[in-house]
Amino acid sequence: MTNAFEIIGGTPLKGEITPQGAKNEALLILSAVLLTSQKITVSNIPDIKDVNKLIELLGDMGVIVEQLAPDTYSFEAKNIDLDFFLSDAFKEKGGFVLDTTHANITYTNKGVAASELYIKTPQSIVQNTVSIKYDDIKQLTRMPQNSSVDIKLVNSVIAINDVYTILPFVKQFMDPKKFTNNIVKLNTTIDGTLQRLNIPLLQMAAFDGTVVNAKAILYNVTDINNLGYDITIFNSSIPKSDLLKFLPGSKDAMAKLPPVINISTNIKGNLNNTTGSFNISSNTFTLNANGVVKNLKNPKALQYDVALKDSRVDKNFIIAVLPPNTLPQSIELPQTIIVNGTAKGDMNNIQPNLKLSGSYGIVAVKGYIRNFKNSDAALYDLQFATSDFAVGKLIKQDSIIGNVTLTGSAKGKGFDYKTMQSSIKADVQSAGFNNYNYQNASISAELDHGNINSTGNINDPNVRMNYTAVANVAGVYPSNVEATVIVDTVQLQQLNLYKDSLNAKFKLYVKAPNTDPDNLDVYAYTDTSKININNKHYTLDSIIATAVTSNGVNNLSLRSPFADVKANGKFEYDKIGQSISQYIDKYYKIGNAPAQSLPAQQISFEGTIKKHPLVTDLVTGLSYENITFKGAYASQGGGSTAHLSGAQLEIRAGIKMVHVPYRGAAPALNDLIAGHIDMFFDTLTTSVPLHQADKIRIMAVAGDERTPTLPDIPTIAESGLPGFRSITWFAMVGPPALPAALAARINRDVVDILRRPAVSAKLRDLRLDPMIGTPADAARFFAEETDLWSKVIREANVTVQ
Repeated sequence: MTNAFEIIGGTPLKGEITPQGAKNEALLILSAVLLTSQKITVSNIPDIKDVNKLIELLGDMGVIVEQLAPDTYSFEAKNIDLDFFLSDAFKEKGGFVLDTTHANITYTNKGVAASELYIKTPQSIVQNTVSIKYDDIKQLTRMPQNSSVDIKLVNSVIAINDVYTILPFVKQFMDPKKFTNNIVKLNTTIDGTLQRLNIPLLQMAAFDGTVVNAKAILYNVTDINNLGYDITIFNSSIPKSDLLKFLPGSKDAMAKLPPVINISTNIKGNLNNTTGSFNISSNTFTLNANGVVKNLKNPKALQYDVALKDSRVDKNFIIAVLPPNTLPQSIELPQTIIVNGTAKGDMNNIQPNLKLSGSYGIVAVKGYIRNFKNSDAALYDLQFATSDFAVGKLIKQDSIIGNVTLTGSAKGKGFDYKTMQSSIKADVQSAGFNNYNYQNASISAELDHGNINSTGNINDPNVRMNYTAVANVAGVYPSNVEATVIVDTVQLQQLNLYKDSLNAKFKLYVKAPNTDPDNLDVYAYTDTSKININNKHYTLDSIIATAVTSNGVNNLSLRSPFADVKANGKFEYDKIGQSISQYIDKYYKIGNAPAQSLPAQQISFEGTIKKHPLVTDLVTGLSYENITFKGAYASQGGGSTAHLSGAQLEIRAGIKMVHVPYRGAAPALNDLIAGHIDMFFDTLTTSVPLHQADKIRIMAVAGDERTPTLPDIPTIAESGLPGFRSITWFAMVGPPALPAALAARINRDVVDILRRPAVSAKLRDLRLDPMIGTPADAARFFAEETDLWSKVIREANVTVQ
């Protein structure tokens, strides 16, 4: 059963209440009076039980009651002083529990106050005083900024569990696994209007030990566009255990965070212009900064002007906050980095003037970068310098590379070296390498849409040189490379590059129209080379090296006083070495890496190592005459008949040959004719015409008997290798279930055809010898072939590449 009522005057209010006594109705009417702040009229009062008790209760609360009609009353609040107390526990459907609520509520037409405020849940306590003052209660909604507040909370406790119940969305930001049963202890004083809200005291102790002490003045709280602030945080700290609740990361990395972070800061201004100073410190970092930030409410238009003074960060802190695998394994950060200087800019421009110092030395940068989000249109003018900076330690190469002191600049447009227009210069005062400190080096480079023009020099007491170089790097591989290097003197002993006295001077010229490995065209030339070893002088003739690729064939040559070498073939520069290593590894174990499947690599080479006094003087005790060498072995590819034939020859003859797989017989025969390889196994069909034209010489046939096509050519077996046989053959075969009678009939018919004179003549023209026999003869032949080649494959360790 319910009782209906209707409030006529003031703010319209209709509803139904459960008839639990006059006290509930009195509280409801009191709420309506307070909300409207004017005289209201309530009808249907007779439907409410115990009217006299209702009027008495409202009168005790300070509400003036006047009967207008038998069922209608007016209610008006002038001054209300209500002592409100709820002793019975209240439990909301969502799980929120209210144990005790008490307040002394005073109401006038100028404001409302709650003193002796005490609200308690099983885990939370909110207590002390709250008051709101206004000229008119309607002012709270029309012009809330003119209303004043006075709030004091003392020894209040907010349980995060209660926050989860009242505001469930908070769980998205505060993981219940980390914050359940945490509490926030609070003391604060707030007074003033919403135009100028003063917070002279804010003390908070939260979670596992976070402490916040702050004071603030907030302006125009109700108008976010004109919000202003003056906030000071002092003597505040956050322990690592609380940081871990907010920061992601591995346990190992997070363990390196500082145990406590101390915070003191002040920010003042508004969302258009904010000034601030920050002092945030721990045992692993210190941030001392001040500056100005503009346009906070529009991140795209954000501007900043920040100054850093003696700010410090340790390696462990950087590692802890970086995402996993961000820092390359080849980088070793300095133990301490100290930052001084300024940074000014916005979200697309920066003007740094910074100096980084610390345990690795000093790095400084000054200038500007504009439009850096557009890698093609970015403009920059930067000056940079290092002072005794430990580059070797940074890249974990300090046993070889030492400290570097230099100054330099970079000015231009764009970051992509293929398209940028830029001028880069560097003057190196000193650079350590291999325990020697090089001095007085300079380098400059002009980049223009992929074209590079660079010059440089070193004017060190023990090395004097200069270079010029041009190239185009717009493609996948550099092209039109042309460089000249002139070494006036280099003293290798003083540079720790040679144990004895060795000085040299030379001129090197390199021209490479194309460095694409598939179309390589490189020429290198040295001239006027002079070498002094232990006071013995040597003058060298020119050294010329070329590398040219044409139609997939690589041709290499070297001509020098020490050696003349030529090589060619179809190979890939980045795979030929591995391919040769894997081949040698079949016979002599030189590595432990598993063999990889590589494309066919083909190479042949020849040359002469020349006797030269420079070589014999460099290698004590070495004595030799000119050494001529030539080597190659070709097959149609790994596992082919030609390859297996060569492997059988190695086994029976007890020799070793270089196997070079070819992509077919034609390129192998071409190299054989050109003299690039020494021998090749091939069929008579293709090789006999070349033999008859004196382009190649057939040394022997690999069958059991001499061939009628070349009756004067012996077999390999009769030439000294009994048992050698390698036949390329063709056979007619049928399905496994072919009836024996049918197989015999087909065999008779095929044999009859093969014996016909016309067929025999045609086969001879094709250099083919018929093998006539029965199905049983064919089965025995198949077994013999299988046995022969199985042994060859096993003994020669043949693999298919």
